[in-house]
Amino acid sequence: MHNLPQKDPDNGTASTPASLEQTLQELARLQKENEALRRERDCYLRAVKKLLPVEHFSFDADELADLEKNGCTFDDILADLKALGIEV
Repeated sequence: MHNLPQKDPDNGTASTPASLEQTLQELARLQKENEALRRERDCYLRAVKKLLPVEHFSFDADELADLEKNGCTFDDILADLKALGIEV
């Protein structure tokens, strides 16, 4: 664990210019670490997405016109989810 500068108990601010410099260095280090972790997370996410099966959804003009005219019910949505293997 990195040591952050101690705060002045009277006003809660860093107590010396040196501690300000330490705080800024720690901030820069944490920002770099955060960015590296975000890149790693994104890499894992892309890998997981590549492992998942690709689902293709398509609608023809008649199906879209019917949805625009009649909408769809909650039961229709549940049936579609079940057909995809998603338990609800």
